[in-house]
Amino acid sequence: MSDEIYKLYAHNPPHLFRPGAAYMITAGTYQKLPHIQGEARKRLWFESLIFVIGKEQWELAAWVVLDNHYHLLIHAPEAGSERLPQLIRSLHTYTARRWNDENDAPGRRVWWNYWDTCLTYEGSYYARLNYIHWNPVKHGLAAKPEDYVFSSYRAFLSEQEVEIHRLEKTYPFDQIQMPDAF
Repeated sequence: MSDEIYKLYAHNPPHLFRPGAAYMITAGTYQKLPHIQGEARKRLWFESLIFVIGKEQWELAAWVVLDNHYHLLIHAPEAGSERLPQLIRSLHTYTARRWNDENDAPGRRVWWNYWDTCLTYEGSYYARLNYIHWNPVKHGLAAKPEDYVFSSYRAFLSEQEVEIHRLEKTYPFDQIQMPDAF
């Protein structure tokens, strides 16, 4: 594909930006602190995510937010996939400023880093979709993914319950190597 961009960075892993591609994003808070704890912060994070994704013309496929990290499955637009770092930066800058204002902690570091993976295979896509939805169970926050409110799982389940259960069986997520030591 001639529109692909492969960027190498001095102190970070390389990034592949492909128009129209799906990306798995994981981001964590600084020192794994629970900066996203509480319903109000999770709602602000989600509203901010929707705003930034819409502004950048990306498409949100799946999401989950916990107290100190989140996972996304998003689709790049046909033009502008190289703007992924700006999308994440906008989300992190806005939420950090709001939470720092709430805590009277100007300049406090809230976000640590984010990791992105350009997904090129159907199996990788669906395994990560399952990983996102089962993440609250992995971290002991729910017995079943539908018990956790701050995730796209309930929407998936209400729209396509049979299909989501088929995908969970067909594309297991337990072998995925992900930065998720939260």
